[in-house]
Amino acid sequence: MKHRHFILFIVLLASMVWCGQTYGQGPCPRPTITYSPDFCVDGIYYRILKGGTDVELTRAEGTNETVLPYNRETFIVPESVTYEDKTYPVIRIGEGAFIDDQTIKKIVLPDCIKDFDSYSFAFSTIEEFNYPASLLRIGDYAFQFCENLESIVIPDQVHYLGEGAFCSCVNMKTFTFGRQIIQAKENLLGSTCWVYPSKNSGGGLWKYCISTELRYLYCPLDTPPGIVDFETHWYYDGPYYIYHMCTLRIPVGTKEKYESASVWGWFRIIEEDPSLNSSLPEVAEDCEAIHVADGRIIGVGVIEVYDLGGREIARGVADELPQLPAGFYIVRNSHTTAKIAIR
Repeated sequence: MKHRHFILFIVLLASMVWCGQTYGQGPCPRPTITYSPDFCVDGIYYRILKGGTDVELTRAEGTNETVLPYNRETFIVPESVTYEDKTYPVIRIGEGAFIDDQTIKKIVLPDCIKDFDSYSFAFSTIEEFNYPASLLRIGDYAFQFCENLESIVIPDQVHYLGEGAFCSCVNMKTFTFGRQIIQAKENLLGSTCWVYPSKNSGGGLWKYCISTELRYLYCPLDTPPGIVDFETHWYYDGPYYIYHMCTLRIPVGTKEKYESASVWGWFRIIEEDPSLNSSLPEVAEDCEAIHVADGRIIGVGVIEVYDLGGREIARGVADELPQLPAGFYIVRNSHTTAKIAIR
């Protein structure tokens, strides 16, 4: 038994060295994505989508092995773009549009964006982005290995989360589902594994990259949504990291449902959280102490804003607070503490 444990330790250590402690740098492979834009305006490339009325943001012609990323720390995506006297709404961030971009920190998205396509921000240094009110879908591996993301709150209108959409975001501490999620594919939040085929027997060797540091997973739905699996794991008889180390927080009165549901019942720690109950009142629009106006938090004095995991994300008087993504927040000042929703 001791010999077996020693072998497993050596395999894990070797795999960590293979992929490196930078989680996604070095030899960990990227997909090869081919870009074929139809035109370029103000240094941004676009491809006309089927139907000919809308466009997606993409890159210059070539592949991500030959085409350099956009070299902008703050990237503002226009609501529409005009080319040859025709105006096209920008409705999608195309496949791999910002993959491997090591300059980008912040992206500002218009409210007409409906889709983040596969690998759209993967392996990038993105720290901050807004969820457009029109966003419905986040594609496969859209934010894979985005090491600077620490907290994600999926807005209610998003109904689809692709395979590995936030996998290997190694510094992510909290993740919150929206209330209209219909489908979330496997390995949504976990690690990333690749198989290298054996030259002899046709078998394979798992190469493992370290999982997320997720501490809290919030699901505000009274009925557990269908999930295939939150993560992959590097050997079949070992524990899943997320299910053993992450706390699942759910609405009051739903614990029995989650414990008996496939996948959700695998969580070792499941806690009911009153802040997730849809029946909880939100701050009234006419409350002077704290309220929301035009998507911004307004109130008197110094305002503290926390995500549902208790992590402070903003502090200051109202004019100093940033524009926050859609989602739920705990907000307090010297007058009151309340849960609010930014839509």
